[in-house]
Parts: sequence; C-alpha cells; structure tokens
Amino acid sequence: MIEVRWHGRGGQGAKSMSQVLAEAWLGQGEFTQAFPEYGPERSGAPVTAYTRADHKPIRIHHAVRNPHWVVVLDPSLIGEIPLTAGLEPDGWVVVNSPEPAQSVADKLQGAGRVLRVNGNQLAQSVGSKYANTVMLGVLAGVMGQPSLTHLQEAFRSVFSGLSPAALETNLRALEAGYQTQPEEACSLAVGATSQPTPLRTDLPGGVVVAETAPHPRTGGWRTGQKPAVNLQACVNCLLCWVYCPDAAILTENKVFTGFDYDYCKGCELCVKACPTGAIEMVPETYPVVGKGEIGGSHA
Repeated sequence: MIEVRWHGRGGQGAKSMSQVLAEAWLGQGEFTQAFPEYGPERSGAPVTAYTRADHKPIRIHHAVRNPHWVVVLDPSLIGEIPLTAGLEPDGWVVVNSPEPAQSVADKLQGAGRVLRVNGNQLAQSVGSKYANTVMLGVLAGVMGQPSLTHLQEAFRSVFSGLSPAALETNLRALEAGYQTQPEEACSLAVGATSQPTPLRTDLPGGVVVAETAPHPRTGGWRTGQKPAVNLQACVNCLLCWVYCPDAAILTENKVFTGFDYDYCKGCELCVKACPTGAIEMVPETYPVVGKGEIGGSHA
C-alpha cells in the first residue's frame, strides 16, 4: 500500500489534489481512498488530506499515520505543524518552496529525504496561479505512478466544470510538474518523528486550572494581505473590535490602537465594518507604523 499525506492551507487545493491522485490510481485498476481532515475554519487555515492506493481492497479508514510520502503545498506551514510526524524511515517529503532543498531539509525535523520544487514559479511559467496542480505532477513523477495520461484523465473527470482554457492550463501544469527534476537533500535528523504524549495529572477536586488550552498563533493563516489603518480617518467607533472574530483588534482605555498580527487571520471583517474606510487590506510586505498604521499616502 502507498500512503500519501497532503499539507496545505484552506483554498490551496490539498483536498482536490488528493482526490485527483486517487482517481488516477483508480483508472489504473488500483483500490484507492481520498479524504480530507479539517475543522470549521476559513481560508488560510492548515488543512490535511490523505490518499491511499493498493492492489487489493483497503480495509482501514482512518487518517494516514505513517505516510510514505508527504506533500507540503505551503512552506509557511514548516514549524507551525508537525509535517513529518509518523513519516516512514524511508519516506520522502515533497515541498513547494523557493528556498534551497538543504535549507528546507534543515527546518524539517525528522524529514529524512526532501525533494524541493519552486511550485509557484513553475506554475506561473505555464500560466497558472496555483502550485497545487504542479505539485501533484511532481509527486506522481518522482513516484513513477500513476502515469501522466491517467493523471490528466483524472483531472478532467474531477474538474469537468472548468472552462476549456482553465482546464488546458492545469493540464500543462501537471505535465510541467511531472517532468521536472526536484532538488534533493537530506535532513540531519533522519527518521520518523511524532509528537510526544503529554503528561497528564489528576487535578485536586473542585480546582479548575485556567488557560490550559493551547493558543496557536493564527496570523500565519493570512493569504498575502493584512489589515492596516489610517488613524486620521478613524473615528474610534470600535465596530472593528465588535466584529473581529479573533480578538485581534487592540485597544487601550477604549481607544483603538491597532492590530494583533500574531492572531489576525486577514478575514477582512474589520474592513467591511469600518464606516469611514479607515481600515484597508494591504500586501503582507507593506511597511506599517506601530501596530498597523499606514504611514503617509498609500495607493
């Protein structure tokens, strides 16, 4: 049996690519499974998907715990979640990243063998905006299966609703990924890793310890844009504070002071709630003053 685990963010196509891969294997006569795992969060949240293939019926139906292949669609996930947890000792991690393969491998504890491709750049070279289709082609190419023909047929089946132009672009992206030669590197910490089991102790009767739940920093879920404010246009109505679902609006003595970028997911609700247009979305790299103030003019 071959088991693949996909890691991406909501909206990046991890679920869809796992499905296309399963359909392609199915076309070659294999038994397959494909399913995602994610919560109720919005676009940008970490998403995991799984694909299995075997020449005989698959009797297990749980998440892939010990993958042979791990595909990382978004390099910002490195260090945020345990990407290599349970990876087989002879397993591979295929990463979409502009960084050199060895740099990526050094960041992936327990990755063993890493294959690095600049999927975004390769996608753009064939006219696509997304790296997911390219990375599916890369995975199939390095595995040696399924064939490119079956992969493209499966893509046509799963995405039959696409326009002819969009379909053709994605088929080119599949072929480009399938034929590319990834850069290879080895992690210094070879071998599968898993998260340690946390120690648990019984609490004294009647005592409830607050703040025991983890608080992951969800600012990494933003997809290229962040909110910023023109304080001269702000009337301190605090509607942004009212509507923010993540308590990422900062105030002091009931006065708006900025954004908590560690937890802001870039949902744009504050932009829509602002009655004066003082808040707007800017590129992630746009320089802001203090906690999100737009300094000077902004076009």
